[in-house]
Amino acid sequence: MNRGFFLLLAFATVMLPAMWVSGKDYSPLKIEGTFDYINDADFKDSAISTQHMNYAQSSAEVTYTQPLCEEFGLLISGGFKSTHIDWAMNPSFKEKDFYYYNVGLGAYTLAVADWTWILKGRVHADVEVAHSDYMLFEGLLWGKHKYYCHCFCDMNLHFGLIGDSGQEKTLILPIIGVDFLATKCLKVGMVFPMDLSISYLFNDCFSVSSAVRFFYRRHRLDNDEPEPRGVIQYRNMGVEAGLTYKHPCGFYANAHAGWTLEGDLKIANKNGHNSSHYKTEGAVYIGGEVAYEF
Repeated sequence: MNRGFFLLLAFATVMLPAMWVSGKDYSPLKIEGTFDYINDADFKDSAISTQHMNYAQSSAEVTYTQPLCEEFGLLISGGFKSTHIDWAMNPSFKEKDFYYYNVGLGAYTLAVADWTWILKGRVHADVEVAHSDYMLFEGLLWGKHKYYCHCFCDMNLHFGLIGDSGQEKTLILPIIGVDFLATKCLKVGMVFPMDLSISYLFNDCFSVSSAVRFFYRRHRLDNDEPEPRGVIQYRNMGVEAGLTYKHPCGFYANAHAGWTLEGDLKIANKNGHNSSHYKTEGAVYIGGEVAYEF
C-alpha cells in the first residue's frame, strides 16, 4: 500500500468529530482520551533481527460545542498527544518521548434536511520547539446523510475530504462509505478511512467488536540528534477485538487487544529525503479509550 495513503488512514482515526450534532440533542462539552501500546515488535532486517522496539501513543482532548442557532454552531478544541519509541540501539535518534499540544476550530451545519456537515481544522505544535517546521496542520470536511432504506435500519451515507500538511508532507484523501444496523444487534461501519468495524450489541450499554486500527505518528527531531532536525514517522495497522461500554449519561469506555501487521519506522533528513526504513514484524498490542460528554 502507498505509504502516504496509509498514513492518512491512521490520521483519520484521530480526526473524528467530537460528536454528530442532531438538532437540540447534543452535548456541549466532551472530554476524551486514548492509549495504545505495541509490545516487543522484532525487526525484520537480518542485521538487527535480534533487536525489538516498543511503541506507544496516547492523546487527550477537550471539545466544546457552541450552537449559534438551531442549524449552525462552532466546535472549539484543545488537546495533547504523546509518542513513545523505545529502541535500545537506535542509530538515528536518542529521544524516546515526543509531546505535542493542539488547538482546533470548526463549524457544523444542519441547514440541509437529513444532512450534517462538519468543517474542522487543527494545529499541532511541539511542546519544546515553537517553530513552524515542527508543526502539523490537519483539515476535515465531513458530511453525513441519513438514508432511509427498507433493508437496513439507521443507515448513514458519508462523504468528505481529509488531509494533513507539515514536516515535509502534504496529503488529501476522500471520505466515503456507509454505516448501518444490519440487524437489531449487528452494526456495520464501512466508512473509508474513518471507521472499519463490525459490532455486536448486547444491549444499550455493552457491545463487542472487531475492527481495523491504524497507527501513525510523525515528528521532527531536535538539532542535537545524530540526524539533526530529521523527520521520523511510524506507521502500522492491526486487527483487534474490543469491548465497549456506553452509559446514557454520556460516558464511553473501550478496551481492545489485537495483532499488528508489518510496521515501518521511517527516518529522513530535515528535508524529508534520504530516508531509511526499519520494518518490524507483527506484535501484540493493547489499548483503551474513554470519553465523557456533558
